Amino acid sequence: MSPMSSGSASGSTSPRGRMMSSRLQPRVSMLDWYTSDVCSIYEDDARESNGPGGNSLGCDFDIVAEVVQMLASGNQDDVHRAAAQMEYLVSSSQPKEDVDVWGWEWTAAGAKENRSTFGNQAGLWDNFLSIIETNDSVGQAMVCGAMSKLGFRNAYNVVNMMKHPGLLSALVQLLDEGNPIKVQKQAWRVLHNCCSGIDEVKVIICGHEGMDERFVSGCLSQDEEVRRRAVSVIMHASSTDAAKPYLVNSKIPETALEPVMNSDTEELATRIRATLASANMCGREERSILSTAPAMLKEIVMVTNSALEETEYSGIKWSLAGVMLPLFNLSVSDTNKKALIEIGCVAVLLSLVMNFKASMGNSHELALRTLANLTFDPMATEQMINQNALAILEDIVQQNKGESLKSKQVAQDLIFMLTGGQNLEIPQQMTVDNSDSNSTQSLRQSHIMFSYSWLEKKRNVILLADMLRKRGIDVWRDEEGSRLVKKMSGSSMDIMAEAIESAEFVVMFVSRAYRDSYNCKLEGKYAQIRERAGLATIIYVMMEQDYTPQSENSVDGWLGMMIGDSIWYTGWDP
Repeated sequence: MSPMSSGSASGSTSPRGRMMSSRLQPRVSMLDWYTSDVCSIYEDDARESNGPGGNSLGCDFDIVAEVVQMLASGNQDDVHRAAAQMEYLVSSSQPKEDVDVWGWEWTAAGAKENRSTFGNQAGLWDNFLSIIETNDSVGQAMVCGAMSKLGFRNAYNVVNMMKHPGLLSALVQLLDEGNPIKVQKQAWRVLHNCCSGIDEVKVIICGHEGMDERFVSGCLSQDEEVRRRAVSVIMHASSTDAAKPYLVNSKIPETALEPVMNSDTEELATRIRATLASANMCGREERSILSTAPAMLKEIVMVTNSALEETEYSGIKWSLAGVMLPLFNLSVSDTNKKALIEIGCVAVLLSLVMNFKASMGNSHELALRTLANLTFDPMATEQMINQNALAILEDIVQQNKGESLKSKQVAQDLIFMLTGGQNLEIPQQMTVDNSDSNSTQSLRQSHIMFSYSWLEKKRNVILLADMLRKRGIDVWRDEEGSRLVKKMSGSSMDIMAEAIESAEFVVMFVSRAYRDSYNCKLEGKYAQIRERAGLATIIYVMMEQDYTPQSENSVDGWLGMMIGDSIWYTGWDP
């Protein structure tokens, strides 16, 4: 590692033209998708072929085969009729109009089985592609309508759409503004259903050539449904880490979502979706487009409360899982944190963690982690104490209502933080005169403490710890401990504090993930207190080439203020 100064003119990174470009993954090709193991994960999903004779719920196998054959007839009337019949047979909700399909009557359970049966029909996807590539806009719209319903909660059909050569490219071209609005709407519906589930599919769609331009044109469209569908696809995709860089690198938050969020005429539900998507992509940043729409942060808190109560808000019954991740992301930023506290976020979160249900999934843990982020603001800590947070947290730790072990650990951390952990101070008599060579610091036993996030190049941290130990230097790392302090086990804030108190040097491995972790923030701030008292020295190691004090998107927030103009070292892979 070579040292760099934050104030140095020599750059430790090369300038980047776009945000996160060095983190952007290569575009995913259809061949990569077709030959990957991803498909095999979903091979058995929704693959119950009905076979000759049909079954008691879905229609007869012969009917399905007849409809697929009609799609390939080349006759426009037959194609339109077949597409309408297929959409009726596979619709997840009660069709608005009855369609005569050899006497079969629609049921939700039967339609679900029909989706599986159609997905296994030879030639189906070839037929779809042939129709989409014609100039028959009516046929294109009707086929897309059938495809969107085939992909509803059916992973196997979605995978087959994505891996079929040329099909995604043809769908993307239907999104162009030159196509009839009805065609655009139906094509967006297909992508909407495809983007609602499998993470790998979200990556495929966001990484497809020209999709960034379609996202922008869709969000700026004159048609309300096109805007809503485009924003919804972005919202779903933004919840997946691997898809996010494509959107951020293309500046989708600024060019596509910001106009929607700030629109006075856009329907509120679409503005909320745009805000949720933006929070997923840039909510953790101190400088982001969310500062231009402060009123929308209040809407996110209102939506969270509505999701908790399982009621509608702006005509939508929102998913708690869909809103908690964006809210958590917002709580990382000190700027957004203050806004959330002022609009009553603490009360909503405490209500959520107190009323645990197994159906919440990881939303319960995320709510606790959001509270932990907010505790770094004194106003939030005061609100929590006044609203009986300690009793609520003690109940989570002690009772067994089905909460996850991680939830219980975060609850323990919160208790520590609310009962003095935020206000760790050094007694005056323990401060050290650095000019005294016989100081307490130089005489006492000590180790080197490693403070890092597991999410960023953990392997490099472990290698460095092993290297130092081989040279006889005692190193404390959370999973291993040192000769002086045992390793961490579960929620052990006291051990973390002891590890810092026993450290002559604290090596801080700086990354976005480090900035975003409340554990790391607590470690960093306590290490800074001890450094100011002359009891320890912080050594900064940058783990991401595009996130340093000198990079275009420099280290920000509390972490940037802590580093200031200190000397730092590079710790990323060469």
